Amino acid sequence: MDIKGLLIVCFSVVAAGCSTVSPKCTVNFADGPEAANVVVYRPHALVGVLYSTPMSINRCRVNDVDDDTYFVYRMPEGIHRFSVEKRALELGAGAHVEQLFEVGETYYLRQNVSLTAGLVVVSETQALLDMPRLKGVIK
Repeated sequence: MDIKGLLIVCFSVVAAGCSTVSPKCTVNFADGPEAANVVVYRPHALVGVLYSTPMSINRCRVNDVDDDTYFVYRMPEGIHRFSVEKRALELGAGAHVEQLFEVGETYYLRQNVSLTAGLVVVSETQALLDMPRLKGVIK
């Protein structure tokens, strides 16, 4: 194989490793007071410091979650699916939380990275222990 062929193969492997399952599409977020607050956060962890995880809501890719970051989503009441997705060449599987989100409630979803990605609902107390700067993000 010549150098050009080798470069094409390497680029294809890298591009495939960055692809995810869900397409980018529009998520219906809530405006005004009639919303459930969903805080998705990923506390600092050495194992995932260089790794961002694709995030989707209702099977629509919304963004990547990096180490020591958080996002606040205002969702209409109803059943919604929040997922952290594996990349095409990643071992293991992604994780998701699918449940009823009620107006006026705040939910904290903790994303963790080890050999595989995880996503769990935690209490506000646990979320603030994991990432103290979350205090006051919901007004």
